[in-house]
Amino acid sequence: LELLDDFRSWSTGTPKRSFTFCQTPFLITTFAKRKLLTDASHAEMIDTAKRHLQEKVRKRQQPTAAEMFVDVRVERANLVQDSMREIVAHQSHLKKKLRVSFLGEEGVDLGGITKEWFMLLVRKVFSTNYGMFVKKPNRTVWFNGANRKSDDEYFLVGAVMGLAIYNSIILDIRLPAVTFKKLLSPPLAPPRGAPVKPGYNNFSLNDLASLDAEMGKSMKQLLEYDGNVEQDFGLDFTIMLKEFDRNKTFTLKRNGAKIKVTNENRREYVARYLTFVLNHYIEKQFEEFYRGFHSVCDSAVLQLLRPEELEAIICGEPYLDVKTLRKSVKYEGSLTAKDDLPRWLWEVVEEMKLKQQKKLLQFVTGCDRIPIGGHKDLEIKIRQVDAPTESLPVAHTCFNQLDLPPYRSKGQLQEKLTFAIENTEGFNLV
Repeated sequence: LELLDDFRSWSTGTPKRSFTFCQTPFLITTFAKRKLLTDASHAEMIDTAKRHLQEKVRKRQQPTAAEMFVDVRVERANLVQDSMREIVAHQSHLKKKLRVSFLGEEGVDLGGITKEWFMLLVRKVFSTNYGMFVKKPNRTVWFNGANRKSDDEYFLVGAVMGLAIYNSIILDIRLPAVTFKKLLSPPLAPPRGAPVKPGYNNFSLNDLASLDAEMGKSMKQLLEYDGNVEQDFGLDFTIMLKEFDRNKTFTLKRNGAKIKVTNENRREYVARYLTFVLNHYIEKQFEEFYRGFHSVCDSAVLQLLRPEELEAIICGEPYLDVKTLRKSVKYEGSLTAKDDLPRWLWEVVEEMKLKQQKKLLQFVTGCDRIPIGGHKDLEIKIRQVDAPTESLPVAHTCFNQLDLPPYRSKGQLQEKLTFAIENTEGFNLV
């Protein structure tokens, strides 16, 4: 409460004392910053809903409980287009609590349907087959600079990331670290047409390496090379990038094809390369993505965050402690922690390598990372179901729930569980 009061004083420019923790954000933990962001988001949700209720009363209209929510209705078969339409239609309401329904399906959204919508939508738009993003060597995806027809969809993706923060959803996305540095450049969005370009920054070779480790290494070798750069590297001020099925050459400066890279101008070459790859080439796509994110998440808390902290808030943390996770699991029905099935399960999990443990976490929750709050913020439910013992385990990722048939032995459980997590790709939704 004291930190929240400190933040409010700092963000409104009316500090109650000469020193506030927000003036030195490095003293505030990432968990505390996430708590601030969540609290600020919830307060804004309440304020937005209250304003709309008051507007109804002012117009002498009957207010309803629906005013507290933004209702998103989509068809599974038309997920991206319907989601885009709904976000545009409800743009002034996006800071309310999200409530999702799939057309033609019954069910009340108590959080599970919203999580499923996020998971399905993220899986769709970040698929390289969709064309908005391309695979990079670091097992990440990056903006497709050759895609010049999807401005609205990049805005949608940014808005979805902002909505995920507002609704406390961890997203299973693999964007390089430089993305989050760009999202905080600047941390509060400038108006369209302002001289400040969203996402622009003075990037380093480390930023490039987060996108492409080999290229980052090559540029470092170029800068440190003791021999004759012009003769031995044979470079000029151009860059070749693959656009769909063909290579396209771009110049890094005027008449770049005629200017050789030498020992004297190699720093300029590297600087222009970084600027082109991380700024110019994806400028249009990233600006819409940035605008979408900041249209929902525009809290002053963003000014306190480092890029790696923003990434952890959106994508969770990679650290996994199975023993701590085990303590936070809830067993449903008549199942208890002392029964054979849970005991065998945890023996099998503890024997797994980290890579397999993360696959299991993704199988159950849809993401192989945990929230910043740690394992205690990740509520996993396990229950025994009435199913043949030859059946595989089933994961309800919307509810972080694992259903286990009544296996007769630890060996049988290990065999079925291992097969399930190794042969299930993507999201395991039921």
